[in-house]
This record gives sequence, C-alpha cells and structure tokens, in this order.
Amino acid sequence: DGLDGIAGNHGLSRAIYEGCVLNGWEFNSPADGLSGWRQGNNTTVSRSGDALRIDVSGGDPWVYSPAALGVDTRVYKRIRFRMATDGTGGTLLQVFFRRAGEGYAESRSGVATLVAGTEPNEYVLDFSANAEWTGLIEEVRFDITDGASGFAIVDYFAFDA
Repeated sequence: DGLDGIAGNHGLSRAIYEGCVLNGWEFNSPADGLSGWRQGNNTTVSRSGDALRIDVSGGDPWVYSPAALGVDTRVYKRIRFRMATDGTGGTLLQVFFRRAGEGYAESRSGVATLVAGTEPNEYVLDFSANAEWTGLIEEVRFDITDGASGFAIVDYFAFDA
C-alpha cells in the first residue's frame, strides 16, 4: 500500500505537511466516515466537514485510533496533529500508545499544553527519547483535554518520521 513502516492500511493516507512525510488520517473524505476512530470515555465522535469532531461530555475524555496499526517505531518517532478546541476549560492534552498485549500507561504517553480557541494549532509529540517507544505500536489513545466540556476539531492525526 506504499505506507512504509505501517502494517495494513487502516484508513491511513500519505501526505506532506511542511516538508514532512506523514502517514495518518486527514478526515477529508466523507466516504471514509470516522476512519476507524472511536469514542472512548466521555466523548462522542462525528464528522465536521473535512475534520473529525470530538464532543466532550465529562472529565477525562478520550478517543481511540483504529486497532492493530503496526506502526514501526524504528521508522516513526513523532505523532503530529492539527486541532482546534473550544470550551474545554482544559490546559493539557495527552496521547498514549500501546503495543500488542499492553494497556495504556503514563510511561507510554506524551503531553502538550493545550492551545484553546477556534483556530487550529499544530502539535508535535516527539517520542524518540521515550524508552517505551519500541517495537510496533498497535493503537493510540488521544486524550484531547484535561477539561470536562466543549469540543475539538481534528484536521489530521499522523505518524511522522
């Protein structure tokens, strides 16, 4: 499928953003639906134009990527996404990753300061120094805010070499 370092397709597409080749989800085709992303805790996931909309209905909200991704950590070192948030009241976001047979843990996560507002912001989480970033990543959990209300609009979510 041309997506080096990722087993299977899982709705992933190759794109170029600011000179970086990324494998991820652009959410820009209604035919793709939610591209395999699913609600987790206190969230509802839907499409909003060419983006993924995540509505927050309570504390500790998160969504899940498609499972069985098979992302090769020797190839991909960063997770990059572009998102706008509004009304969440939160200050942090967090992305967890897991390998086959594992649950989610703080040691397998990255945190960034949340930039609130209706204008989208790009976030890059670099896992190259994380000792747990090894093998094949099977799934990610995206905690969009530490707030308990509001919504997020995600333009893209990708693995970056």
